[in-house]
Amino acid sequence: MTRLATTLIRDLQEVLRERPLVIWLDSEGLYSGFVQRLGQEGELSVPVVGFRGSYLETLLALEPFQNRLDPEPLLVHLPGHTDKTVRKTPFLELYHAGRRFQKNLGTLVRQAAAGEVPPDEVERYLASGPVSFQAAEAWLEEQASRDRRGLAGVLAALAPEWVFDELMGRGGPLRARLEEESDLGDLQDFFHRHTGFSEAFARFAAGVPRPAGLRALSDALASWVLCVEYVHDLTRPPRLPELLPLARLSAPLRDASTALARRLREDHPEVYRSQALLTEAQLGPEISAGLPEELGRIDTFSGEDSRLLKAAVQALEEERWPEARAWAEQRLAGTSFWLEIEPARRHEWELVQCAARFGQALQAAGRPLQGLRLLEEAVEAYTGKEQGARRDGAQEVDRAHRHFEELRRRKLGTWLPHASDLWMAAGRLRALYREWADHLARDFATICDEEGLLPPVALQQRTLYEQVVHPLVQRDSARVALFLVDALRYEMAAELASSLEGPGVTVHLSARLAELPTITAVGMNALAPTSRDGRLTLAPLAGKGTFGGFRCGEYTVRDPANRLRAMAERSLDRLPGTRKSPPNLDLAQLVDLPADDLKKKLSGHHLVVVHSREIDDSGEASLGLSTFDTWLGQLRVAVQKLRSLGLDEFVITSDHGFLLQDETATTVPYAGGRERDRRFAVLDTFVKEPDTQGATLSCLGYEGVEGYLLLPRDTRTFNLTNRSSATFVHGGNTLQERVIPVLTVSSRKARVTRLSRYRALAQASAPLLGLSRIQVKLEVAPGQTGLLQPDRRVALGLRVPNRAAEVDLRDASGAELVNQRLLVEVDANWAEVLFSLVGSGAERAQVEVYHPDSEEDVEPCRLEEFFEVKTGGASLPGSTVGGASLTDDRPWHSAIQDEGHRKVLLHLEQYGTVTEEQAGGMLGGPRAERRFNMRLQGYRDLLPFQVSMEVTASGKRYVKNHPTP
Repeated sequence: MTRLATTLIRDLQEVLRERPLVIWLDSEGLYSGFVQRLGQEGELSVPVVGFRGSYLETLLALEPFQNRLDPEPLLVHLPGHTDKTVRKTPFLELYHAGRRFQKNLGTLVRQAAAGEVPPDEVERYLASGPVSFQAAEAWLEEQASRDRRGLAGVLAALAPEWVFDELMGRGGPLRARLEEESDLGDLQDFFHRHTGFSEAFARFAAGVPRPAGLRALSDALASWVLCVEYVHDLTRPPRLPELLPLARLSAPLRDASTALARRLREDHPEVYRSQALLTEAQLGPEISAGLPEELGRIDTFSGEDSRLLKAAVQALEEERWPEARAWAEQRLAGTSFWLEIEPARRHEWELVQCAARFGQALQAAGRPLQGLRLLEEAVEAYTGKEQGARRDGAQEVDRAHRHFEELRRRKLGTWLPHASDLWMAAGRLRALYREWADHLARDFATICDEEGLLPPVALQQRTLYEQVVHPLVQRDSARVALFLVDALRYEMAAELASSLEGPGVTVHLSARLAELPTITAVGMNALAPTSRDGRLTLAPLAGKGTFGGFRCGEYTVRDPANRLRAMAERSLDRLPGTRKSPPNLDLAQLVDLPADDLKKKLSGHHLVVVHSREIDDSGEASLGLSTFDTWLGQLRVAVQKLRSLGLDEFVITSDHGFLLQDETATTVPYAGGRERDRRFAVLDTFVKEPDTQGATLSCLGYEGVEGYLLLPRDTRTFNLTNRSSATFVHGGNTLQERVIPVLTVSSRKARVTRLSRYRALAQASAPLLGLSRIQVKLEVAPGQTGLLQPDRRVALGLRVPNRAAEVDLRDASGAELVNQRLLVEVDANWAEVLFSLVGSGAERAQVEVYHPDSEEDVEPCRLEEFFEVKTGGASLPGSTVGGASLTDDRPWHSAIQDEGHRKVLLHLEQYGTVTEEQAGGMLGGPRAERRFNMRLQGYRDLLPFQVSMEVTASGKRYVKNHPTP
């Protein structure tokens, strides 16, 4: 079979695989003879029906193939017809049912001739006059059968990809032979036939009339494939005259060249990097010409990405949010070589993307409360319309703000090339957000002026237990978990709700307004059933002031134990078959407790109460932006763990929200009141102050104490000299502080047996950008026979033995970082993870990669190496890891195989120094000590401390270093 026929049959087979019925529109009738041969010789292995002038005969020939339940593949050839003419024939219904196929003869000749005939000869033949299929067949066979001897004959038997690898790999038997060749014309002709690589371009790339030697020709070839990819990715014509012929390449030559460019990038990254930088130096005026967005989607050269990144940062400064976001998403969604090898560049794109999303959210939100009059309308405008577990609304601005501030803290550092411009853009966004938040607060204050600060019963925090939790507990066989999460803001709960959706789970998110002032002492105790006839009786406490708790019969609810007592009296005392006192767990305890121990602890209980103070504690310690993601992840882990133990109803709520503060925040100059905090003051009587609002305690539904609550009308704080730099505040009447979530999760799904087992793999890498670095991978455990799901993603986390330090995941490449969890695809390539360890004790610690969600069977992986623990700052409060408690059952010195070296290092750990003479005595002499010295560098990552060597007057000594505060 001829080359032209083989190529055409291959194209037809590919189309027939996609759809069994193919309609071939042959407008000029060039292929009628070929189709007749197909029917006679059976080369296609598919029935062929051809139109030969009679519609009736053709329809009769098609009749056996119609009305079958499983239609067999069929090719229908319609010579003389186009898309327009076929609509006027009896074949129209067939045309709509099948897949259209058309083939230009010139395109087919170029496709079949690629690698066989030089491109310029192909073009001369096609331009010589009308060409028939049979004539093209004969010409191509004649041209391709030319006798090739010597090097040309060797190359003709090889695939161009293999030859290219030999050249770019800088080694191999073929390259060795080529280096001995005095004339490389055959090699250049070989790639000219396969890719269009021209002598003119080789001269341009080498900068000399004719490239001399294999290295120069290989470099010119690499430059060619890169420039072809660049030119065909442009959305404008190239400006350099040397690149114009590349834009006119035929599709087969273009595709072959771009495939080699991808091969160079993926299989020879170091060669790609050096060649791209060299080629880019020649194309400087070309890359800098035109508009940045004309540079296309593929960053063949570093300068393309750099130019577009600079334009994106400028777009942020000019508040062109959609444009900046589109560029960032385009770059981050692809597989840019430069973003992979330069983390700083990827960090900048991520910052641009996050900032643009934040700016768009601000722009879209506008003034959402303008024209509203009711508290219910204000709450709905803030929370948005419910869409499953998701909601839109103004709260999305606050979520975008938090995400931006979290990313800004993690990745906006002085090492970034555009750091100063990004700082300015961040400052501008902060100012825009402050303006928006102040407008929102004032508009809400205006509604409260008319409606009052106490909302209708259905929106009150004090009725939440009675209306939501108590009815669930009373259901037959229901087991309920109530999560009381300090400072869980509504937008955070909306994010958590999305992560809890899944088969067999019903998620519903609604909102209420927290009691005023929005502080823990009020909100937490109002979540217990302490309200009587809609009113709360205040119980002042020395040191706590007016809001020391609420009276509940003969006792005061002011702490977790009394909250549980009130809940038990209301819901459990008359409930048969249940224990009368609900267990009280804190979040860290729940997550860390082994499943069997937790199951025993919860046995017989219909109500479980989980308290969590981590978000509020982190915020008050100015660590919130470092840890909010962690606590959301931990809440998800806790729910999944309780689900696996048989609990089926969950209510997650909070006492109050919060405001994030920065340099744009201002203060209200007021120093009065018998009690004063950052966001409220308690006065004996009403006082009119500018830019404030308030109400008597009685109007807020309180009894037992008289007074007046004064609140700022916007996001400003009262000036407290001892807490002026706080970045996390609450107590006031903004929607961010008052709107609390009521997140209910109902799970009636039977427990599913895990069908697959996995194991985590990890290896340490050199630190990067001041952060510790490892690579992680998840694979199917050897020997297991479970059912596997394609593209399965499983969550992985990092933890430290014995809580010697806390893990702060900062960045991940090859995995998605969500709530301090790594979503890793099973059996994918290694993912790179950047993290830091924070603690106040150990100076170095080991880490373990594990599965935090208790959903899959994953074998953890603990690294032998030790990583630096950063000290001197405040420690992260509470727990940052999940799963069963991790104990340090393997001492660090077990990784030191040499007994003598282990003895020296243990002495060094205990006493702090070891002299050269002491080490020689332990090891058996000076020569053994020198061998220890040579091995010490390899031990450094295995030690929980750092070691340095000092030279003194009496000789050298090894010193254990302590961490720098």
